[in-house]
Amino acid sequence: MAQDIDLMPPEATKKEKTAGSINRTVNVTAIVSLLIVAAVLTALFGYQLFLASSAQRIDSQTKDAQDQVIAQSSKEITHRALVEKLNDTEKFLNSRLLFASSYKIVLDILNKSGAILTQSKLKNDGTFTIFGDAKTTKIFNKVVNALNDEKLNEDLENIKLVTLTKIPKEPYKFTIEYKALKKGLLEKVVDGEDEI
Repeated sequence: MAQDIDLMPPEATKKEKTAGSINRTVNVTAIVSLLIVAAVLTALFGYQLFLASSAQRIDSQTKDAQDQVIAQSSKEITHRALVEKLNDTEKFLNSRLLFASSYKIVLDILNKSGAILTQSKLKNDGTFTIFGDAKTTKIFNKVVNALNDEKLNEDLENIKLVTLTKIPKEPYKFTIEYKALKKGLLEKVVDGEDEI
């Protein structure tokens, strides 16, 4: 049998084997490095896409929040203006017109009973005349019962039912007159000075 005869010295064969294994190792390392670089680049690209979509989502949420704030701010500004006007009106009535408390008592009675205030007049002597409507006799009875309450006599005197009319298919129309004990009106003017 014939054997292969190797005429090369054993050191040269060893060098060829080590050079081949070194080339193979370098090639494998280069491929692995390229795969790692490709994975890192893919991850960076994916992260960039995630950041872009997050930025768009945050922008749309910010726009929605701004729209809501703008809508609420106009409502809040209107609400504050109305509350301020009501407070100013209440301060004016309380500081200027001491009879306003008795007027408020009668308005509360009308509101609680369901009657409607249609007109009111105030005379210089402190006499109030209230004109109102009541849809039913039950509502009118509530008004009368509330006006006859003993606690009411502390603030009002001479409560009178001046008129009561009923026209078919219309509510009861009534006129009530009373005098406020806590008057804030001038009864007499003497030498340019006010007397109460």
